[in-house]
Amino acid sequence: MCGELKGTGDLAALEHVAHEYGFGADDATIEECLASVREVYRKLDRRAKVIRELPKDLCPENKVTPQLAARKSLGLHPEVLILDECQEAYSHPEHGKEFGRLATAIVKRGPALGIILLLATQRPDAASLPTGISANIGIRCCLRVMDQTANDMVLGTSSYKRGIRATEFATKDKGIGYLAGHSYAKVEQTFGRAAALIVLAIVLIAIVVWRVRRHRTQKAKEQSAPPEPQPVESAVQSGEDEDRNPAVD
Repeated sequence: MCGELKGTGDLAALEHVAHEYGFGADDATIEECLASVREVYRKLDRRAKVIRELPKDLCPENKVTPQLAARKSLGLHPEVLILDECQEAYSHPEHGKEFGRLATAIVKRGPALGIILLLATQRPDAASLPTGISANIGIRCCLRVMDQTANDMVLGTSSYKRGIRATEFATKDKGIGYLAGHSYAKVEQTFGRAAALIVLAIVLIAIVVWRVRRHRTQKAKEQSAPPEPQPVESAVQSGEDEDRNPAVD
């Protein structure tokens, strides 16, 4: 599920593969996005019940593993909820509080249940991203920011003092950023053309999946289509040919 609340089509490639896709910051799109978040929130309890009822030898850690996710009958496959320019959701005058409450539960309980929340914003302050959410996000990617405060908001308190400074990226450093928290190390800094590679991978996957789906749909239509009726003139001509050329026993 993908909500691109900037509205410029940055994530349009995902429209071909997303279960639900919306773009724009208008009220109608915000409400559709909220409906998707509610749906994901309801899945938390269902997935927790499935895991709770599994035998311990199958699920000793009480969380989704690749082996469990591979079992289609369990319905524990990975699900990703993307909110780009998420401040538009959390600062909405009517729905902002509900967005914050539901997303806080998803970001806290979701990882163990196979549900991943991806959030993107320009500046993750309290108005753009509720503290209960930002405090529980374990993996963070920071592209170029303008000041120390924004730097530490994304990468963690005192990151700037420790020399992890996304403020030093120049305008030409497009797609270069710091990635923190992607391993078991307390703080691990990796920078590279992360954003560009991620977007490229998303586009390629979307194209491949879309083509496969289109091929399967076309093949299914061809197989289910009834045979074309034979033209009347052709049927008459065929009968005349049989009269002129009777079969010989």
